[in-house]
Amino acid sequence: AVERRPETQSEAQRWRGEIGRLRGMSAARADEVFADPDYTRQFLAHLETSTAAKLSHQWLRGRLTRLMRPDLAVVDMGCGLNPFADLPCHVTGLDRHDRPGQLRGKMENPPLPDKSADVLIYSLSLYGPAADLKNYFAHAGRILRGGGHLFIVEPNSVFTSEGLARFVDGLRQFGFELVGTVKELRGEDGTLLKALHLTLTSDMGDPPTSLFERK
Repeated sequence: AVERRPETQSEAQRWRGEIGRLRGMSAARADEVFADPDYTRQFLAHLETSTAAKLSHQWLRGRLTRLMRPDLAVVDMGCGLNPFADLPCHVTGLDRHDRPGQLRGKMENPPLPDKSADVLIYSLSLYGPAADLKNYFAHAGRILRGGGHLFIVEPNSVFTSEGLARFVDGLRQFGFELVGTVKELRGEDGTLLKALHLTLTSDMGDPPTSLFERK
């Protein structure tokens, strides 16, 4: 076995910029980029050392522990390395990369039945413009059972204060209610994330796409 070389500071900086570029792409354009297997390999390797990913996963595990039961159905949308696969419940990691143990699919058209999940997770995975985000959450409202939990963790940098307020309002119009307040997750290296816990409490509406413009 060959031990993976730790990512250098310059490599980490390059990937921060690259992920910023990916976040601005449409889902269709991202498909074209990830069609390159070498690019996909490098992207997944970056996730293994990503401080933001580790910070997000730590917070999410704490929340999931409180909900844990053997028949809990969890879906991790855009799961990357599928970090919750070891939880003692039913976990589906969905991603485009066709890795072993994952369900191959895309968040804009997930191959999941209606009302089949108790928990949906979007951990640093909300790439694309506002129209894509609206589409993701339309499926979230379809897939979650009533009273189900929606967890979202995103970089602080993708939101302005006004954009965050609009974003939460858009989710409310989809039938989601914020549990408590939006949390700030801060890493020792200065990484700053926004974390939201919502529950599905009412029928799904049709919010305007503009509410998902986060800037």
